[in-house]
Amino acid sequence: MTASAGAAIMRQSSENAMTTATIAPPLPDVPADVLDFARKQKADGYVGPVLTLARSVFPEAPLRIYLEADPDLEDEWRIILDVALAGWSVEQGVDAYDRFTDAFLHSFPLSIVGGVFCLRMRSGG
Repeated sequence: MTASAGAAIMRQSSENAMTTATIAPPLPDVPADVLDFARKQKADGYVGPVLTLARSVFPEAPLRIYLEADPDLEDEWRIILDVALAGWSVEQGVDAYDRFTDAFLHSFPLSIVGGVFCLRMRSGG
C-alpha cells in the first residue's frame, strides 16, 4: 500500500467516525445553592471535575446537579448528581456505577468530597 492510499483510508475512516459519532449533552449548569454549599465544604474546586467524570461515565444520559437535605439526618445536605438511565440494562448500570465509584475514589480526596457528593441513578428519563 502506498502512503497516499494509506492516508486516503485514514481520512475516510476519520470522516466516517465523525459522521457516526454522537455528541454528549453539555454539562448542566450548577445552581448557586450547590456552589455555595460546595464552597462551605471546601469542595467547590471539585464540582466541575466531578461533573466531568459523571459525563464521561454516562456520556449520553441526562444529568442534573442539585442540593438535597438528607431525609434521615438533621442538618445534613448532599450535592446530588442525578443520572437518568432510560433504556439501560441492570448490567450496564452496575458497570457504570462501578466505573464512576472507582474513578471518584481514586481521583478526589475523600477527606473533602466524602459525604458531599452523592450519585443517584434512576431508570427513568
